[in-house]
Amino acid sequence: MKLFFKSYLSPVCALFFFSVPLAYAQSNVSDDGEVTKAVGQLKGEISLISDMEPFVQSPDRARLYILKQASQRVLDLIGSKGLANMATIREYQVLIVTYRYSKSYFDRVETDYTTDDIQKIQGITEKIVADRGFDDSPYTQITLSTFNQLQKLTQDMLALPIKDDLKKGLQEIIPDFGTVVAIAKQGDRPKTFAAAIGVYKKVEALYPLFHEVASNNQAFDTVLEIEGLAEFYAEFAQVGE
Repeated sequence: MKLFFKSYLSPVCALFFFSVPLAYAQSNVSDDGEVTKAVGQLKGEISLISDMEPFVQSPDRARLYILKQASQRVLDLIGSKGLANMATIREYQVLIVTYRYSKSYFDRVETDYTTDDIQKIQGITEKIVADRGFDDSPYTQITLSTFNQLQKLTQDMLALPIKDDLKKGLQEIIPDFGTVVAIAKQGDRPKTFAAAIGVYKKVEALYPLFHEVASNNQAFDTVLEIEGLAEFYAEFAQVGE
């Protein structure tokens, strides 16, 4: 499938670059005001976590340490490499994931003594997301983009003259594409990959029928696109590795 893979690599991989916040591409991103704001937000998170520590039982303090370290790493990188450096951007993404996926933890340790601090911490995190120009999810959206395309191509193919057994196989997969797209809106995460790889294997099982489509058939080019895109995704998701 190398022939097809090459044609899809550039546009799909471009999503990695487009997912980088536009704020970082702006020339004024590293001005003193932006740096001061960013440093203040990170120090605010660290200070609030320190305020919480006396009111959290010992077994639960480990998570507070992880959260504090996530903020400290970004703070250190701003100091050593700058706000717009790619290493800083990546560490910001880690920070957002770390804080956002600590909601259950915060719910567990919330008391009258920690409620205000938790609300302020979560508010700062969402302010970071907005100020730094991240979209709603720090995860890449390769699965979402790929399966949106696969779904459309499959629907297009069903409108073309193809054999009944291939049509039946494609019709059975259409709902699966919808399921993957819904899950993939959360970004490229383990559950997303698990769902997508299962559907990829269903598409792969249709390859023998794909290969029966004659080159003079209207569906031939669409078959190539579907198979090429599926094989790109298999490599991206490390299927079989």
